[in-house]
Amino acid sequence: MSLILASMLNFLGSARPLPTFTSSAHMDNPLQQTLTLYNTSPTMLTGIDYHMNTSLPLKLIGSASTCLNISLVHPLKTHDSCTYVFQMLPNMTPMTQRAALTLSATNSIEQNYFRTLQVQMSTYLYAATLQSVLRWDGNTWAPVGTVNIPTQVRALKFDAQNNLYVGTNYSVQFWDGAHWNIVGLNPPVSVNALSFNADGMLIAGSATQGAQIFIPAQNRWYALGQNGPIDITALLQVPRTAMLYAGTNDFTQEFDGTHWQPTPGKPLLGSSSFALNQEQQLLYTGDDAGTVYQLNPTYGWINKGQPGGPYDIIDSLIFDKNLLIAGIDNEAHSIKSAQADFTWVDYGQHAPAFVTALIADAQDHLYAANYGNGPNVYQLSGGAQDTWQALVGAPHDTFVNALALGSELKISM
Repeated sequence: MSLILASMLNFLGSARPLPTFTSSAHMDNPLQQTLTLYNTSPTMLTGIDYHMNTSLPLKLIGSASTCLNISLVHPLKTHDSCTYVFQMLPNMTPMTQRAALTLSATNSIEQNYFRTLQVQMSTYLYAATLQSVLRWDGNTWAPVGTVNIPTQVRALKFDAQNNLYVGTNYSVQFWDGAHWNIVGLNPPVSVNALSFNADGMLIAGSATQGAQIFIPAQNRWYALGQNGPIDITALLQVPRTAMLYAGTNDFTQEFDGTHWQPTPGKPLLGSSSFALNQEQQLLYTGDDAGTVYQLNPTYGWINKGQPGGPYDIIDSLIFDKNLLIAGIDNEAHSIKSAQADFTWVDYGQHAPAFVTALIADAQDHLYAANYGNGPNVYQLSGGAQDTWQALVGAPHDTFVNALALGSELKISM
């Protein structure tokens, strides 16, 4: 054996093994995943880094103290682990984006080991129908779940972590990403509206049981306050305050965190929808006689015009680009916007009839749901001068009660 070959064999035999690590991912909630890295190398790891090949809205929000910001404060010994928490920033426009997340570990002799994970970020438009809950990813529609799916869905609501709750004719249900689960041992029925209070507690507005609040520690529903409203049609929680507003087929009421009372001024009947201008802190409601009102804290409700007819229900009110838009349950001129002087004009050309819900995404798209023959979800892509178009593959010939936008993050090995 030559001296050179013997030297090479001695070097290879004494070379330290490459660092290796394994990883596991766990979904904390639809917007957040915890990624754990385990050092399975016989050597200590001195650095960990990550790289994603696109600029998707993903950020690192937390890690163990020894693994701060994907850097190692102390070397990671064999069998030790680092935990990192990634969070998606929802862009609230229906689409699915994918990217590769590459992790690399370095040991004391600057050898690297790479591991590639797949990241999928999806934002969906959800539609509540009589038969199921459907979602649209910007291209195709699909049902949410295949077993114990909720029917006769009247309300959709996401919490701060983008967990989905639905109110139906017979219960409140929660989608955990894989299964539908009934919320609470005694869920309210005939649920028309859902909301979350300032503490993140789930509130249901029922046509028969009034306002109910869910207490997770007891897994039960209780009446919210005493002598609350009955036959609730709409709920609105003012952000960062205790104030909750309930619309009913009787008087509109407000809850200050302790007590229910009528809203100020002359009692308002038949409140069916709410919208809050957060910039100006102005509350609006639409009633079941085609009229929109603005709440003055001193004088009460001020008439702001009649976008609908005297027997039309204002089923939806939203702000889009700081413009108040009403969805009306009538056959013609069913989507209108309020001008500066609160004259009401058609918003978009050839609007769908019998509108039940409106929602806007982050890319200036406006979506409308309705009921009746033909497609039941429509999109307006630009503004008031553009034409409403039915979404391809949208539910047909049914009743779409509500729309919502929700996002989720998936990291897979």
